[in-house]
Amino acid sequence: MNPRCLLAVLCLSFLLTETGAVIGMGVPLHCHCINYERRMVPLKMITKIDLIPRGSHCSIVQVIAKLKSGDQICLNLRAPWVKKFIKKRSKNLQ
Repeated sequence: MNPRCLLAVLCLSFLLTETGAVIGMGVPLHCHCINYERRMVPLKMITKIDLIPRGSHCSIVQVIAKLKSGDQICLNLRAPWVKKFIKKRSKNLQ
């Protein structure tokens, strides 16, 4: 194989691995949350809480609440009510 062709194939495979393949597998390359809700959301409005751990895609833990309305909001993990809610939910799961 031609050295230029080999180099082109290696570069292309690297780019696909770093962008296309990762995106294709559904792995996010950035934080889901941009804005965080600090105000208390009525607990009866929340149907599900997703905790997304920090990783290479995002340097912070993300807390995403799914509401009965179908909307999703990002909660501020430092807000006292969010801490209590998560603690209470984790006790109920045990």
